[in-house]
Amino acid sequence: SALVMAGLRRVMRSCMEVHNDVAETMTVANRAVCDDTGSERFVTAFLGRLDVNTRELTFCSAGHPAYLLSESGMTKTLECENFPLGLIHDRQLTAGEPVTLQPGDLLVFCTDGLNEARNSNDRLWGINALLQVVHQNREKSSDEIIAAVYQAVHAHCDPNPVGDDMAIVVVKSNNGNCAATSFLM
Repeated sequence: SALVMAGLRRVMRSCMEVHNDVAETMTVANRAVCDDTGSERFVTAFLGRLDVNTRELTFCSAGHPAYLLSESGMTKTLECENFPLGLIHDRQLTAGEPVTLQPGDLLVFCTDGLNEARNSNDRLWGINALLQVVHQNREKSSDEIIAAVYQAVHAHCDPNPVGDDMAIVVVKSNNGNCAATSFLM
């Protein structure tokens, strides 16, 4: 799995240097995963390109959503009708409708180890619980929001250890200036 992800990361970074189109990059990545793994493995992924001058996010998801939380508390799931990477070799992936971030918006990207964390009663923590913690801590820094999420998921699972890897990225939209970026989750 680690080798597949390392190879996928390299393919995607190389494609992003040549293509501005996130769907084309994911299509190339899909073919690479198919070629490298055969039919026994697949990868969920989310690729976004954020122009921080216009605050426009273009994205392509392959079985891996992201979440946009507005300052008012509304949540929009960012996903596409694409299959995970590695399932269909000649599949052309499509991008989602671009979104424009407003000041105060939060973008949340996370692995399923967070929302699928189970307590001793075998109850999932769930994406709604995760997003509620993010919203309750939205005035804090991204690092503090992430720490609050980790604390809450561990409290949910206690006394059991968390059974899967957990990763989360929180992007805060504010009035400051910064450079454009691309990211893969």
